[in-house]
Amino acid sequence: MPFVRYLIVVLFLALQGCNPGASTTDSPFAPPDFALQISTKSRGINQDPLEQTSQYILLNDRSLRVAIGAGATGDFFPQLTRKLSPSEYELVYQIVRQHKLLRFRSNTDSSWPAIYHVQITANGRTHRYMTRTRRSAGTRELVGELMKLSSGRGG
Repeated sequence: MPFVRYLIVVLFLALQGCNPGASTTDSPFAPPDFALQISTKSRGINQDPLEQTSQYILLNDRSLRVAIGAGATGDFFPQLTRKLSPSEYELVYQIVRQHKLLRFRSNTDSSWPAIYHVQITANGRTHRYMTRTRRSAGTRELVGELMKLSSGRGG
């Protein structure tokens, strides 16, 4: 029986890439649990589309749900906007990865006129932060890409 357990462990490690010390967080590909939610809270009329009140939810099944304007209250789950292709989903993850948004620290409070509330899940962990809409180029790029993808123009 110990031999069978040994064989199972060896096969498991072989399927994991033969590197038991490798971290899944170092992978350049989106982990299976990658998902995010970004809510933009804006007071008054805002001319910048990246700063208008909105809610973007990307689930790990690649479903993108979007609400913009008065309907983006955060009190409900937005309707399905579209299902992203695997490459579009990876593109979103690459923006998160490139700008290290899984480690980004909040840099504002909720009194600012336009802020992003961000929640990102990857590798079994959920990271939340809040930032002014013009203080995080990576978050702005992410919102811009989600906006394009919601209209079918992403990538």
